[in-house]
Amino acid sequence: MNKSRHYQEPWYFKNPHFHNVFSNLYRKLQQKNVAKDYQNQAKPMVIDADAGVQLSAKLNVASTTSSTLAILLHGWEGSCDSSYVVSCGHLLNQNGVNTLRLNFRDHGDSHHLNSAPFNSTLIDEVVGALRQIQQHHPHQKFVLIGFSLGGNFALRVAARQHCLSVPLEKIFAVCPAIDPANVMMALDSGNPIYERYFLKKWKKSLSIKQSLFPHLELNQAQSFRRLTELNHYLIPKHTPFASVEDYFEAYRIGDNAAKHIQGATHIISSDNDPITQLQDLKKVRWPEHVRLVVTRGGAHCAFLDKLSFTSWVDRYITQLILETND
Repeated sequence: MNKSRHYQEPWYFKNPHFHNVFSNLYRKLQQKNVAKDYQNQAKPMVIDADAGVQLSAKLNVASTTSSTLAILLHGWEGSCDSSYVVSCGHLLNQNGVNTLRLNFRDHGDSHHLNSAPFNSTLIDEVVGALRQIQQHHPHQKFVLIGFSLGGNFALRVAARQHCLSVPLEKIFAVCPAIDPANVMMALDSGNPIYERYFLKKWKKSLSIKQSLFPHLELNQAQSFRRLTELNHYLIPKHTPFASVEDYFEAYRIGDNAAKHIQGATHIISSDNDPITQLQDLKKVRWPEHVRLVVTRGGAHCAFLDKLSFTSWVDRYITQLILETND
């Protein structure tokens, strides 16, 4: 495990909860100005994945001809327009890399595309979408970048490289959710700002889904006040799993999943992440071609080292991708 000395967390971000909240709010404000052209120039698209599933995405073509397409995956209840996704995509695009920001099912404004609700085990449709992207947007090189839950998806895609049309050149997982049960425990029992935040966003998403597909009978979900309660209600009703424990186990990254990871893979995490905790990373036996970079500080997908829209992790990932292109 590489204990990175490259990231220097400012003293005023030593509290990871403050760092997370500030990063979210500050970058949302900066996004409207700094990345305005990037977002306005994005081409919205709908991608046909496997079994009739459709996922939405936004494509940005760099001003100079690029041989590389970076595909970015957001976290739970985020979207392709989340500030941490846009900041990374924007920097890559400025440096001549084409970017495609993919929405998971029922994220962003994509609730209408599929009748069945999202759940985190739906890896096949993400792999199918990536395969379609590679076939319809051919590039010499493809890289995959995932944040939080998106990092979990990125690692599972890396273990299914044989299902893609073209092998991925590099895979980046930023603060990935390794053990979902522990992540949910951290949200439930940690700082209450996180549970309130995700509960509010999840309920809003379910309300939109209910309005579009009344037969799903999701109205009762609005009465629950804890994430754990909502999980225990929804998972047996709207996933193939009888219990929450079986559901979390289905997308946990353990030794078996890790040993199937192919391609140059970079896992980037912080030692004070209050959501996806470092102890989960340490439990897994990672192959030699998986590089773990653990920073001193950085919170959860924040990694601000100055008052800037662009974070340290954006620059770190961009540098490694550009090195590949040279």
